[in-house]
Amino acid sequence: MIIERLWLSLPIFVQAILAGITMAAAGTLPWAGLISANIRRESALPWAVPILAVYLWLYWRYFVR
Repeated sequence: MIIERLWLSLPIFVQAILAGITMAAAGTLPWAGLISANIRRESALPWAVPILAVYLWLYWRYFVR
């Protein structure tokens, strides 16, 4: 596959940086989007918090393996 060959041709430090950015984005972007949606709806009830708690728990469990 072209993508795999391209990935393996990158220096290891570039792979590490890209992997770190991807992991950080996977933990941050859903949180930011849900909080934004919660604020836009001007809800007195923070409905995004339980969803975020479950997502972050699953995220943590996946990456702790």
